Amino acid sequence: MSFIDKGTLWGVKKESTYGNVETVNFATDRVEFVNPTMDGSIEQINREVTKPSLVEAESLVGKETSSGTLPIEVTSTEAGLLNGDVLYESAMGVRIAPVANIVLGTPDTSIGATIDVPLGSAFQVCQGLKVKVDGSYQYVTVTGISGNTLTVSPELTGTEATEVEGLLSYRLAKPTTPITSFNVEEYLENDSSYIAYKYLGCVVNSFSLEFPLANVVKASFAVEGAGFSAVTTTKKASGCLDLAPHIAKNIVFIYDDVSYDINELTVKLDNSIYNSETLTSSGINKKLITGKTNLGGTFKVDYDGLSLFNKYKAKSSGELVFSTTTVDGKKFGGYAPKVSLKNVSKSTDNSVYKDDVELQFLSSGACTAGVEDAFSIWFE
Repeated sequence: MSFIDKGTLWGVKKESTYGNVETVNFATDRVEFVNPTMDGSIEQINREVTKPSLVEAESLVGKETSSGTLPIEVTSTEAGLLNGDVLYESAMGVRIAPVANIVLGTPDTSIGATIDVPLGSAFQVCQGLKVKVDGSYQYVTVTGISGNTLTVSPELTGTEATEVEGLLSYRLAKPTTPITSFNVEEYLENDSSYIAYKYLGCVVNSFSLEFPLANVVKASFAVEGAGFSAVTTTKKASGCLDLAPHIAKNIVFIYDDVSYDINELTVKLDNSIYNSETLTSSGINKKLITGKTNLGGTFKVDYDGLSLFNKYKAKSSGELVFSTTTVDGKKFGGYAPKVSLKNVSKSTDNSVYKDDVELQFLSSGACTAGVEDAFSIWFE
């Protein structure tokens, strides 16, 4: 019987050491992709051998590599797990663990750009917060910490804050941060055969987020790996994951203290990857992330005269704040504290004038304190 991709399972497992073979548990490590591809290849070494023949000598097997594209729908956490958790960590560099909801013993009545939390709280710079203000929730990002005072953006509005929760978040790595590598396992089956392809030493070399207006938000991870294998295995339990996707709404660009409602936002991040020629003990080439390039994005906004264009010419900077909501009310958002306009051009969309804007995300002064804050994302 033929193999069909409807029965394929995919799992991603963080490696304890680079290139290590990890045991993928599809109950906890499974990822729901949208038309994924992963392929392995083996270098063929041509031999320069002199012999009394016009026929080339048999080639030898060299180093192994793998690569692919792993797109997903952006969802919120499901039973404490996030679809693609390890991929986000590898792409961004640092995973910030959630902080359980804290009920403030004394409500903070001086909220705005700051909020006071109990001393010793585990909140971090670039972490998303869910704050209960006057009985309803607001979502902000931590931009600084001094003692028990958190500086946040956008500013909180209202009379008093009574609860604070730290959300699962990801921020960019510093140069000294160890890379996050992972195994990707692809499981195929028919009525009698069960096969597992395992790709080792994988890292994300390119990451993008797409926010089509009033449509499902998607993330895509371009992956490079080292060794790979294919073996027969036992039958795996399948089952379906019903994850609630995010819909692109409520995206705001704050530039020079003016808020713009934007659409068709795309965020892009490329990792510069160096392939070390020093083989690991497993006989594969180790990959190193040596930089983050093309960190920025694009969006469209209704044309409103020369406002954005003049700011582009003046090289002023702004900030990007965005959030989306799932059908069950969960939030996903992100923040870039310092945004430069690389280009602003006029276009038409069904006869309506638009500004097409290209962005570059830059570090603020916080990066000198050991945190790279140029871009961060969070999930409820």
